[in-house]
This record gives sequence, structure tokens and C-alpha cells, in this order.
Amino acid sequence: MAQTDWKRAMLEGIPRIEEQFKIIGGPMTLRRVFYLFVAAELIKNNHGQYQQLSDKLSRAREQGIVPWKHIFDGSRSMVIPDVYDPDDWQIPKPDWFMRDPTSEQKNYVECWVEKAGNIPILSPICKKYFVRLVSTAGRTSVTYKHDGAQRFLGWDSKPGTILYVSDLDADGEHFVTETRKYINHVEGVPVSVKKIILTHDQVKKHKLPILHKNYSKSKNKRFVQDFLAEFGSIQVEIDALSVDAMRATLEAELSNLLSLDVIEQVREQSIEDAKDKLQKAIAEYQE
Repeated sequence: MAQTDWKRAMLEGIPRIEEQFKIIGGPMTLRRVFYLFVAAELIKNNHGQYQQLSDKLSRAREQGIVPWKHIFDGSRSMVIPDVYDPDDWQIPKPDWFMRDPTSEQKNYVECWVEKAGNIPILSPICKKYFVRLVSTAGRTSVTYKHDGAQRFLGWDSKPGTILYVSDLDADGEHFVTETRKYINHVEGVPVSVKKIILTHDQVKKHKLPILHKNYSKSKNKRFVQDFLAEFGSIQVEIDALSVDAMRATLEAELSNLLSLDVIEQVREQSIEDAKDKLQKAIAEYQE
């Protein structure tokens, strides 16, 4: 088996990180960088190569070759206190007064994503359609599903849909069935749960790299058996799918459920309402 030429891999791979950073408009996870290198056939698709890439990128970042801002750790979070900096103060823009257009839409939609590291990729599309983007961190808790059901219950006059994004593996497929069953039958809230990424058709269409996973220790024995019968012992990670393909898939789904025309109408009315309120506030202040 040929050895990986790491000098070539880094020389050709680092510009791809820069290009991906520009496409996303922000940082990416190490896992996505790994698949950039795999797709370019610079390294092999296995755990050992992933660890070696991690080590080499750590050194490259410490040496200033790869900017720190290009890669982030999506598995950890931080809560920052709200503070006021007088030097950054500015007059609020009219869009800051935007009313929630959900009440004017025919459907209530949320996008749930297995890995928090993919939120920067999907957030521009969700913001465009004013859709809540939720990180589930894999198999989510009963509390998390209950809270989600309550949000949909708040819009019970509208058909509800969860668009789910996860790896193609037994756990990802089981999440859809489990979540639909819990929200619909335990909580009694009629919600459609649809997995839009990653599907087997997408894997074939985009020729994504496939891993073979040992499912022998899985707790969901019966569901795993069904998955193995249909797909075999495979695992394909969402990070292998291109940013453009992920965004295009999500936008296609949202455009069928929500109207951008409605959002624009609400925005225009919100701006007019904001102007009226500001003018009244100024008049009252001057009196």
C-alpha cells in the first residue's frame, strides 16, 4: 500500500481550506477539512489518517501557516456575558425591528442537525427563511424532544415539519423514526419528520467516501438489523457532502414549505412600523 505523501497533501490541501473558508463564510470543523483532503485524493479515508491530519494541522496553525480562524471545535460551547461597549454603539437598523414572519406562513418548520459543526454552513439558509436551526448532538434527550414538541404546539394551527440533517448510519436513520414516534404519539403533536441530508441517493450521486462501521455494540438491535439489511454496515458522514450541495438541498426543501414573498412583505411592513415608532418616540422626547 502506497504511503501518504504528507508534504504534497499539505501543500495542495491548505489552499483548499482557504477556499472552503470563503465559501462557508466562516470556520469549518476538522472533520470537514479531512473530507476535503480525502475528496482530493490527498489522504486515505481512515481514522489513522484523520489523526495524522489533526496533528499536522495543529502544528501548521501554531506556525501561522493555517489561520486559527479557519477551523473551529464544534463539539464545545461557551456562554459569553452580554456587555455594552460605547465605542460600538450604533443606531439600530430597521431590520432589527423585523416581526416574526412565521405567523404569516402556511407551515411551521425547524431544521434539526446532528452535528453542531454544520450550523455555520446551514445558518445562512435558515436565516433567509426565518427558520429555527437546532443542534441535536446525536440521539437527543426526552427533554429536548418535549421542548421541541411544545414549540410546534405553539403553532398548532399550521402543519409542522422537522427537516433533519445527519450522517447516513443506523443511529441517524433511527433518530427520524424515534423522534416522529415520540412527538406524534407520546406528546400528541402531529409533526412530519423528514431526513433531507444525508441520504443513500446523495451518497451515490456525489460519490461520497464510505466507512464501514461495527454496529455490534449498538443498543438498537432490531433497528440496526433493518439498516444492515437495506444498506449494509456502512457509515457516511455529512461532512463529506459539499457546502453547496448541503445548502441547495435545504433551500429546495424550505422553498416548498415557506414563502420568501411573505417574508419580504413582513419585512417591508416592519420597516414602516419601525419608522412610525421612532418618529413618535422622537416627537415625545422633544415635547
